[in-house]
Amino acid sequence: TRSADSEHGFSKRLVVRDNVTGAILLKTPGIDDVDPLLSLSTDGSTVAWCYKVFDLKIITIQVFHIEKRALTMTIVLEWPPFEVWKIMLSPDGHKLAIALNIGMEKREVYIQNTVTGEQEHAFDVSYLGSGMVCCLAFSSDSTTIIVCAEGGGLGFYNLLTGQLESFLKDPHCTGAAISRDGLKVAISSELRGSVEICH
Repeated sequence: TRSADSEHGFSKRLVVRDNVTGAILLKTPGIDDVDPLLSLSTDGSTVAWCYKVFDLKIITIQVFHIEKRALTMTIVLEWPPFEVWKIMLSPDGHKLAIALNIGMEKREVYIQNTVTGEQEHAFDVSYLGSGMVCCLAFSSDSTTIIVCAEGGGLGFYNLLTGQLESFLKDPHCTGAAISRDGLKVAISSELRGSVEICH
């Protein structure tokens, strides 16, 4: 949401409300980034956002536990060379995927454990092509993540082994989602104007 703070000017802040009572569960100070990234875990326990601090030339990623109303993890990256394209929380909120562009050529996806604060994996996804990472999708049990890149395709990663399990070439993909049972994948394409279901 936006607020007119005399301290922060016309700024944005993260506000979490209970959709039944309307009570404010979490409220952050305002920021100047006009386009922060946001992710909410499926179980509603955790929220994360990512924003730039222009005067310090850094990118800040914060993770909050909503019920405890507590900041549980902060990641600070230099900007440049780092640029964050997407963030995505796992369904239980215990993992955070961060899609990064590093310099001119390197593209990586970090998997952070939001409970311990440790980095579990760093996947080099440069092979997916030169386009930006347009989608990150966890399986319901948080053991698989799909990385979708414009102009390239989709990489399927096993988060138990840390290995790439398969790659699907699709230069026109713009999004993906995994069914709850993990047996189907939906792939969207703006160019084709379609959503396809793969087994």
